[in-house]
Amino acid sequence: MKSSRSIASILKDNIFTLFNVILTIVALVVLTTGEIQQCLFMFIIVINSAIGIATEFKAKRTLDKLKLLIDQKYHTIRKDSQGIEEVLEITASEIKKGDIIKLTVGSQVPVDGKVLQGNAELNESILTGESINVNKKIGDKLMSGTLVVVGECEIEALSSHSDSYATKLTAAAKQFKIASSDLRDGINKILKYVSFGIIPVSLLMIWTQMRQVGGIEVAFSNGEWRAAILSTAASVVGMVPEGLVLLTSLNFALSAIRLAKINVLVTELNSVETLARVNELILDKTGTITDGTIEVLEIQNSTPELLSILYQLTLLPGGTATSDSIKNYLQSRELKNIKVIDSHSFDSAKKYSSITIEDQNKEPIEYKMGAPEYIAPQVDVSKWTKQGLRTLVMKSNKTSDPILIILCREKIRAEAKDIIAYFKKSGVNVQVVSGDNPTTVNSIAKEVGIETVVGRAKPETKLEIVRKLQSEGKVVAMTGDGVNDVLALKEADLGIAVGNAAPAAKAVANIVLIDSDFSKLPKVVNQGRHVMANMERVASLFLVKTFYSITLSLATILFQIKYPFMPIHLTAVSALCIGIPGFFIGLQPSNDPYRKGFLKRVLKFSLPYGILVAACVLIISKVFQQYQPTAAVIILFVLSFIVIAIKARPLLSYKNNTLLPTWRLIMLIILILITIAGFLIPWTATFFRLY
Repeated sequence: MKSSRSIASILKDNIFTLFNVILTIVALVVLTTGEIQQCLFMFIIVINSAIGIATEFKAKRTLDKLKLLIDQKYHTIRKDSQGIEEVLEITASEIKKGDIIKLTVGSQVPVDGKVLQGNAELNESILTGESINVNKKIGDKLMSGTLVVVGECEIEALSSHSDSYATKLTAAAKQFKIASSDLRDGINKILKYVSFGIIPVSLLMIWTQMRQVGGIEVAFSNGEWRAAILSTAASVVGMVPEGLVLLTSLNFALSAIRLAKINVLVTELNSVETLARVNELILDKTGTITDGTIEVLEIQNSTPELLSILYQLTLLPGGTATSDSIKNYLQSRELKNIKVIDSHSFDSAKKYSSITIEDQNKEPIEYKMGAPEYIAPQVDVSKWTKQGLRTLVMKSNKTSDPILIILCREKIRAEAKDIIAYFKKSGVNVQVVSGDNPTTVNSIAKEVGIETVVGRAKPETKLEIVRKLQSEGKVVAMTGDGVNDVLALKEADLGIAVGNAAPAAKAVANIVLIDSDFSKLPKVVNQGRHVMANMERVASLFLVKTFYSITLSLATILFQIKYPFMPIHLTAVSALCIGIPGFFIGLQPSNDPYRKGFLKRVLKFSLPYGILVAACVLIISKVFQQYQPTAAVIILFVLSFIVIAIKARPLLSYKNNTLLPTWRLIMLIILILITIAGFLIPWTATFFRLY
């Protein structure tokens, strides 16, 4: 299964590492001035990093626990070095070639093998996409990933788990592919350009600030070099959005933890964002629209006596999912006591089960229940097939025509129609691509409001559909559960597998619905929207600081003036006007729909506001030059709080027809009061060099 990767882990090997190295060097240089408090920015970075690492570690532990839920155990007979057989309970990955594996109903075949004992019926839809079960008897080969649905058997492993068909396909498809991320790409692009300019600007800044105090010789002779170092360090600290990457990572990790609580495993943390951007959703039929169970709609020509006979047929051992559903359907009826003198359990080759009872004349009568093409081929079932129904019949050896006709279908999830409607309302086009019968699939899809249906789809067909949609600029999510879905799942922008899917499908999926509950997808979408909407606000706060610092640095170099701040000033502003509000804004609930152009909107806000803040600081610094740096710091705080107020809207809300302050307004007021206290309390004013 894919290893979890967050935004931080994606970036920390390059740009983020570069920023940390730069800030560490700056801190070491600042220490030479003897003003240790000016290095407080490193303490905040360490705290941010610790929070990010701790959250990611918690997310990883949570996700690892969930992974254990989808590792099936197998009873295996293995000979030890002395040839003595021992029974072991092991996972699929521990199976070796030559092991004897016991498979029962519900077991997924863990390796390629050969039937040694027993008779079982397998669902091979995860390989072929076809929902019709296949009978396997002694000597037949089984492929890994298929599912036992009737009977039980013992097989000999013809390969180890790592050499099986499904695992080889997984290995071919599992080459790491980072999920598409508008947020990641936007942040990465901004950080890349900042990293290009930060070193040359720093060198020009130190030269400019040395000139302001009389040149290098004079500066070192009278000690003014310390002021030049602090001004240059402040410009560098201001340009680095030190908490942006970590806060983004924190948001994704917390989203993964929230989703884990509802049994949704996120194998890549930034996948929650991708689903928020999806505008094309490809569904499989089974496990998404239907829940995989069978429901009985109608039993034609029924009488109490015939229903009682039918009920006895459903009680035979080795029943199918269909016979179990008929049994459940009949349990609430008034049934007669039927004496059975002979019986034959369901035979997957003959496709029927049978019982023999005595009639009123003490003559034996055999009743069969099964597929009409095997016991009543003259019956035309096409009219029901077109409606997506599955037909069974019951007949006796006394008549040629069936006595009962049982109409069933795969049970459509109760919430399926609402979920499809939700996606349509959200601007997501939904289509069904299935390997099953097109007539059956089309009937079920239309019932829940899906118009686009592709049936009898091969793995290559699914892959082609995904690629075609992507070539049209669509962001494609695909659900799947079988080996035949692997290639398309990997190619899609977001692959979604269910918990009972083939290991190969789960290995390449970005998201796994552990309990196979399709109704969880809207919650995943909302998490993605939550992250995107809030991180857009947070990124704007961080980048306003970056742009006003860059503008101030360039103006300082161009006009050969003194930089108005020290590192400790920008540390205080970053904490009160970016870090604290950014943390709370980033975690607030949000259902804002996704809009393309994250980077464009962030720049459209942060660039002009950053330039405006820098211009105001320069003007105030010139007008109130004798009160520096107090005037510059005050105007920076005032403008920063205005930016927070804009990005934290709404600050007021109506409740019971009364206009009340929101928690955002209360947070803003508290931060302003803390700032005022910082200026008025002598100790903090001195520590932060506000006078």
